[in-house]
Amino acid sequence: MNSKVTRFFGLIGAILAVPVVGGIYAEGYNQYMLSLGDAVSYQSGWQFVQVAMQVPIIYVISTVLAALAHSWSRIKISSLKMFFISSQVIMALMWFFIMISVIIAY
Repeated sequence: MNSKVTRFFGLIGAILAVPVVGGIYAEGYNQYMLSLGDAVSYQSGWQFVQVAMQVPIIYVISTVLAALAHSWSRIKISSLKMFFISSQVIMALMWFFIMISVIIAY
């Protein structure tokens, strides 16, 4: 395949992976909250709104990090790979802190 086509589909995959993985984390959060039973007043579904609010912030931060990686010659990683890795790490860290706070609170 053409290099430009491969990069284009890689970019589309990296962009679409953020909300998909966020949805997976949100469903894990949902299942944990439902397992608490009557211990907590919980409205299911709002975690997906939270993902929709997190995704643009993650896109901006990851794009800035990818641009910095592209401009610095000492970093030997492509900007697409930097975008993908940083967006996944940021999403995982956000949900990690949410889950830790819920576990501590309940």
